[in-house]
Amino acid sequence: MSTDDAAAVSSIAAAVSALLALGAVIVVVLSFRASRRDSQKADANAAEDRRTQSRRMLVPELQKEHLSTGAVNSVIRNWGQSAASDVHVDVIDPAPPADLDTLQNDVMLKWLYRSYAAPITLWPPRWLRCVQIWGVNDDKARTRTLSLGLWYEGSDGYDDSEAFTRDPAPVLFRAQGASSQPCEDDLNGWVKDIGTSLRALARTCNRPAVSASSAPARVLRAEPQCRGGQSSFRARRLAGVARSGVADIFRQSAGGGRQPRTG
Repeated sequence: MSTDDAAAVSSIAAAVSALLALGAVIVVVLSFRASRRDSQKADANAAEDRRTQSRRMLVPELQKEHLSTGAVNSVIRNWGQSAASDVHVDVIDPAPPADLDTLQNDVMLKWLYRSYAAPITLWPPRWLRCVQIWGVNDDKARTRTLSLGLWYEGSDGYDDSEAFTRDPAPVLFRAQGASSQPCEDDLNGWVKDIGTSLRALARTCNRPAVSASSAPARVLRAEPQCRGGQSSFRARRLAGVARSGVADIFRQSAGGGRQPRTG
């Protein structure tokens, strides 16, 4: 091999080595950028998860007023894990008039408008505000839906704004459709619970007394709290009385009262 051939081979080998080194550098750079991008994405997802878990969450709902039949309350509760600040509640529908003083005091929506006329500085977690919005005689008003818009800030620097529409019909229908009369299955269950409790009481009365300071296997002299022969008889008798009493209650609730005896 001549000197020129050796020089050419050396040049080719140097060029190949340079290309391989450049390729290795490119691979390292691309791997570093991909790893950094994945790390940034993971950090962003973790921060978003922490924000979601600790964010405030104000949700309005309608509830029946149990102390006044037919009345409905508007309840806004912070279900989140952090406090909301500078809370604005806008009653979209029914919209308030320009002058609230034109509304009569018996119009319950007036007090909803006044409650949220000014922004609330701080709304802590689990804190709620309840305002009665429809009274017993507001039949026409109770058929309308309630639309609210909520705007508030958080300690994480994000602002939240949501609009909600609530219909009072399901609340009123559920309240009116629920029966206050106990059903026969419930009464049978009560009788069984009473009988089970009385039998447990009878077993307790027949159980011997055991000293707490003695060994677990050692049983002292039996000292029943009541007579064993009479306890089971009393339990069966009380169970029969309870069963007949509950049956009478059910017959009275089903038939509208006790029927007078004849003869």
